[in-house]
Amino acid sequence: MKKTSFILVFFLQSFFGFSQTTNLNFELSTPGAYSTANGVSGWTLSSQTATCGTNTAWTTGSSEFSIVSTPIISFPTIGNIGASPLGGNNVARLNNSIANSSRTKLVQTFSVNSSNPLLIYSFAGVWGGPAAHNCCELSGFTLQIKNSSGTVLPCYSVNISPGPGCSSSGVTYSVSSTAGWTNWQTAYVDLSPYINSYITIEVTTTDCSHNDHFGTLFFDALLSNQFAIFNTGGGLTIPTTYPPNSVCSWCPGSNIAQISAPIGYSSYQWSAPGTGSISAPQGTMTTLSINNPIANSVYTVMMVTPAGCVYTATYAISPSTVQVVAIAANSTCIGGSSGSATVVANGSGSGYNYTWLNSTNSVVSTSSVVNNLAPGIYTVQAAAAGSSSSSCGTSSSTLAIGVAAPGLVSHLKPFCNNEAYLCAGTGTNYQWYYNSTAITSSLGGTNSCYTITSATNSMSFVTAYSAPNGCRDSVQYILVSTNPGFVAVTSNPIICQGASNGSVTLNMSTSAGALPGFNWFSIVSTGSTSAYTASINPTSSNIFTTTNLAAGGTYSVSAFDGACKYVTSFSVTPYVFNFTLNPTNSPTLCGTNAIAANVTFTNPTTQSQYSYSWTPSTFLIGTNTVATIIAPTLSASSLTTIVYTVVVTPTLVNCPLSKTLAIAFANPQTPTITAIPALCSNGVNYSIQVNPIGGNFINGSGNSIYSSGILNPSLASIGVNTFTYANTIGTCVAKSTASYVIIVPPSIGISGNTLICEGQSTSLLANGPASFTWNTIANGPVISVNPSVTTIYTVTGYNSTSSCQNTNTITVKVLPLPHILISGDTLLCIGETITLNASGANSYSWNTGSSTQNISVSPIVSTTYSVVATSTNGNCSDSKVISVVVSACMGIDKTDLGFSELKIYPNPTNENLFIETETTVHMFIFDNLGKLISEKEIEKGIHSIDLGEYNSGVYFLKISDSNSQKVLKLIKTD
Repeated sequence: MKKTSFILVFFLQSFFGFSQTTNLNFELSTPGAYSTANGVSGWTLSSQTATCGTNTAWTTGSSEFSIVSTPIISFPTIGNIGASPLGGNNVARLNNSIANSSRTKLVQTFSVNSSNPLLIYSFAGVWGGPAAHNCCELSGFTLQIKNSSGTVLPCYSVNISPGPGCSSSGVTYSVSSTAGWTNWQTAYVDLSPYINSYITIEVTTTDCSHNDHFGTLFFDALLSNQFAIFNTGGGLTIPTTYPPNSVCSWCPGSNIAQISAPIGYSSYQWSAPGTGSISAPQGTMTTLSINNPIANSVYTVMMVTPAGCVYTATYAISPSTVQVVAIAANSTCIGGSSGSATVVANGSGSGYNYTWLNSTNSVVSTSSVVNNLAPGIYTVQAAAAGSSSSSCGTSSSTLAIGVAAPGLVSHLKPFCNNEAYLCAGTGTNYQWYYNSTAITSSLGGTNSCYTITSATNSMSFVTAYSAPNGCRDSVQYILVSTNPGFVAVTSNPIICQGASNGSVTLNMSTSAGALPGFNWFSIVSTGSTSAYTASINPTSSNIFTTTNLAAGGTYSVSAFDGACKYVTSFSVTPYVFNFTLNPTNSPTLCGTNAIAANVTFTNPTTQSQYSYSWTPSTFLIGTNTVATIIAPTLSASSLTTIVYTVVVTPTLVNCPLSKTLAIAFANPQTPTITAIPALCSNGVNYSIQVNPIGGNFINGSGNSIYSSGILNPSLASIGVNTFTYANTIGTCVAKSTASYVIIVPPSIGISGNTLICEGQSTSLLANGPASFTWNTIANGPVISVNPSVTTIYTVTGYNSTSSCQNTNTITVKVLPLPHILISGDTLLCIGETITLNASGANSYSWNTGSSTQNISVSPIVSTTYSVVATSTNGNCSDSKVISVVVSACMGIDKTDLGFSELKIYPNPTNENLFIETETTVHMFIFDNLGKLISEKEIEKGIHSIDLGEYNSGVYFLKISDSNSQKVLKLIKTD
């Protein structure tokens, strides 16, 4: 079925009294050439030779006028010209494409009434140039509207003069290298100020007066009521405006009213009573909405035409009722439900509620436009929306949806390179025909789209299919060869290496005759590039921009403009760069030392090729240059590390690359060393005082200073010694050097006899220093000692010029005296001889003059013998005495014993020994070896001692009291 949408404007023309005889839209004229003055119904045709400055006479008719059917394929400069935006197929063409200084004029006069105060016209055309001609010599286009007296209304005039510096008005157009041109554009002219009068529309196009450029105009027009909404299928939408007899839509009691100004003006400015201009956007719209309207209040609108003329209109708020002011229908196909209907209402300021009813009073739609209608009678009811809808009333109207036989719609289908691509509308059950021969399914004849690979001009293909609305539709395509265009990459900016934000713009120059709206683009990654696809299908745009492309990627492009296919490829260029950040290590800056940091490139660069940003700015001299100086200012004992980042950004593309450099900063405090006094080489260890503590001591010669700062004088050199103390923070060192003096202590000597015998004394003599102190507490160089055992003597000596001292020791060895023993009887009778034996030494000297160890003596009286004995150990001597008692051996009286009243008898005795004493005494009996064999206390009286058990021989009897004792020799006989 033919998809014409039943142009609502036709219905409006008949419904509102549009005069068919005016033939403004040329639909009453058959396409073809018309040369006579009145050959086209309703219009007057004339022509003249184009001149500049001197007008030639107009002649009736024209040899360069025709009625043509749209669309038009592959027109020079413009390309494809679609169907007229005003509906229908026919338009007027003024002048042909031959440059012969021809000028053609088309004129019509009509009456303006309340049903047709809106003139709508559309035009397209090409006007050769621009060239180096005067403006009046150029090809061009003029539209003039005149009032009933023939005066031109400048506010509605249109003029195209495409030359450089020439004036055009009321219209825009494009300029190529050879012409000014425009595809269809539509203008609106409000003729309501001229209701009940005549208006003349005069359209003229002209060639260049020099016969070197042609001018051609395609023109269409119609009159409207200024309130209808319709879509002709060509894309034109006429907005809703006021009906002339009721410009205010306001239900009594409603809180919203609407006033609609006529369309056809460039700008509007509404003013409210008492408050003046209403601010945008509401105050600058064609229709003004008023909240809480007041009856009879008057609003004013100032309107400016495209040419700059100003009109003013006033409107009073008055109650209105809802009216159905337009209704139209489109027929359905046989056996289908493809009918549609449209309704237009006015009178409500708050909108409308629509109800469509079929013949059984079932609701089929609640919108102003209803689709998918079966044949039959339909009624629409319109009511105001909102809470006060009842005060506006309702309006209804009835229409019939008829049945139309399916028609064959023919299209010229451009193709190129012997390939044609045909696609039918949406549907099912497709069948393609070449001329009248069905194409088999194996060749693609039952697909929705069909491709011809050996296309030639005038080949005819038809497809029949079932549309979604149940209609069986058919479309004919007549192939027309056209010159192919091309697809090119017009924008492919460099992106960052490794990025995937590439954006490429493709611009397709379409083939001559390609219809808009059927373009498609497809992009696919190739090679090793990550998988990528992007496409758009269909689109009316000749430009396609794709994003998220990978740097370094390669891509294949396929494009189609509805007639021709194009293939190309492109690569996304990455911006590759690198740099070295110097220094490359991570240095440490000590104290206030500075260092330069810079960026270097492998290849030379210009100053403006990159921008630089160093962060943080701490200690930096220069943060936006290729190089910077890092100059720290740290307080003493500080240690910190800063990681610097430099961002290098190419000026060509925003691809920042950053690298970091870690700098350690240390500022150790310069140490101080407390002065060290002169030290003696034999002195005690000295603790060196430094600030701060915790550093390192560095010896000079030797290793006299320990790591703890303890100085050992004995390890230092005599005289001046130097050392260094280092305070370290990180790898930074602050040093101080100091010295100290080591003094030799005084040398002390000691002399004297160091080997003496027990009981002897000796003198010790110290020499060397100025003064001495001995461990005997004696002072002075000489002391006398008589130790009883071997003894060490220490002397401390002091110099007179320093505090150094020294000590020395001497050992005096004491040799023991010989231990002399003398054995032998010390009690004998007169006439006896005894031997005295000395022991314990090496040599002996008796007082008898004998030098032998043993001597024999026969004293007649008690005698004392002494011996001087000398040992070999140090030649030490000692003496010993022994007393020998000589007794008459007949008895012992008291005189003999020395005790008063003591008698011992008999002596010798063979058994009993009697002791008679006046006092108590102690008695001890020893054998001749000195062994005690009996001990007894004898009291006063006479006592008998039994010696019978003793062997015969010599015994010793010792008697003692508290005053004295006496030893007697006792002889025991058998």
